[in-house]
Amino acid sequence: MTPTPPRLLRPSGALAFLAIAAVLSATTRPSTAAPTTDWFYGVNSHYAYGWNAYGSVTPANLINQAKSVGMTIMRDNCSGSTQLPRFKALAQAAVGTGVQVYPVLSDSVAADETSSYNASYSNAQNIATNLQGLVTYYELGNEWEIFVSGLFTGGTNGDQPSQYNNAVFMKVRGAIRGLYDGIKSVSPNAVIISPTGGWLHYALLQMLWNGTQPDGTTGHPVVRWDITAWHWYSDMANIESAGNTHANVLQILKNSFGKPIWLTEFGVRPDYGDGTEAQKSAFLVGSLGYQKWVSVATTYNLQCVLNYVIYDDSSDPGYGIYEIDGVTPKQRYTDIHNFIQLHPAPFTVETESLAVAQTSGDTHRVFAGSGFSGGYGTILDANAVGDYVTYVIPSVAPGTYNVRVGVKKANTRGIFQLAIGIAGYVNPPTNIGSTQDLYAPSDTYTELNIGTWTPGTLSDKWLRFMITGKNASSSGYSEAFDYIRIIPQ
Repeated sequence: MTPTPPRLLRPSGALAFLAIAAVLSATTRPSTAAPTTDWFYGVNSHYAYGWNAYGSVTPANLINQAKSVGMTIMRDNCSGSTQLPRFKALAQAAVGTGVQVYPVLSDSVAADETSSYNASYSNAQNIATNLQGLVTYYELGNEWEIFVSGLFTGGTNGDQPSQYNNAVFMKVRGAIRGLYDGIKSVSPNAVIISPTGGWLHYALLQMLWNGTQPDGTTGHPVVRWDITAWHWYSDMANIESAGNTHANVLQILKNSFGKPIWLTEFGVRPDYGDGTEAQKSAFLVGSLGYQKWVSVATTYNLQCVLNYVIYDDSSDPGYGIYEIDGVTPKQRYTDIHNFIQLHPAPFTVETESLAVAQTSGDTHRVFAGSGFSGGYGTILDANAVGDYVTYVIPSVAPGTYNVRVGVKKANTRGIFQLAIGIAGYVNPPTNIGSTQDLYAPSDTYTELNIGTWTPGTLSDKWLRFMITGKNASSSGYSEAFDYIRIIPQ
């Protein structure tokens, strides 16, 4: 049986990681570039609806409550003009706090695909206009297959196109395309999160991505996004071996779309186990909960997990980190907080946000690119062996990390070696991994797994990318970067 979905729907323990977010948020950068993506631990909210305690809490207090748990990203509804003023107030309160707030847009349809597109376009355009400069991420609707009547035929896994109604699917596709285009008409560099599905309902996203339909026809309009979103709850059990097909849902999402994955809802059902808070809290931080998400993050490019939900409310009683009064924390508050303290989250820094400590004298610049995670990257116009750029990542705690770098390969690129040391290079920097060839016959955005790094002290770190040569097929020595991803081991 298909599990019943809900109605709706980081700082780490190391204070050093908080310092990173604080420093980077003050760094000068292109206004449309995405912020530091240190968002592994997040939480859902219903503030925009104003239900129960959400109607009396101030946005600032709600943000502070999320931060006190250890959450640095918040997801809330903004389906139209009714929720827009409250959502905007929440987003404004989050500015400068280290917490990112982003909206889930409408999941409604009209009479046909064209009218659905037009209505959604207008709605999204209005929302994006009002939220310009306040948010970076937008999610294209919540569980369409559940909330749009007749889309999902039911009684099946949702993993096959034939399990969806063709006529309703076309309306949904129109609405989703309208949301995307409406957002982009105002904020062309917005980061788009996919329509959210759950359980084994991935055939819906596959049809949108591939331009196919439930009737088997092909060549239809496609939908694109930057992040693939999914939901997972306690009754769905093991996401790597789910249902009667033992589906590895994370692998399917990774293979189908090739995008980072966010679990935009993760939670425990109110009737889980014996129904006690102790058992429900243990699930959240256990082997099928946060322990799982931390352990598989690198394997599947899982970048964010948002707990459902911060408060109990009359719409979804029993899911909250706090009781329905919005004041009393449950046991899960303490257990999640402690887990985050002990399990620092991976963090990603956009290179266009980083201070540059040194260069070889060659031009270093920020430039736009459609494949960059925030719409922008950096390039060193190197022209010889020995040219380099050195970035600063502040206040990195001691530990063992896997270092990954997002790059843009091209036919004019060189080969680089990454070396890391304490700021000022008090001691000679240490090479991390082997040399990396950035040559490709055509422009290619990709992530490089550089290797393992084990700093021994809390300090600012300098990361030097030095040209060591070039591919025989390359016509130049330049090097171009998107982000640096640091993953605690």
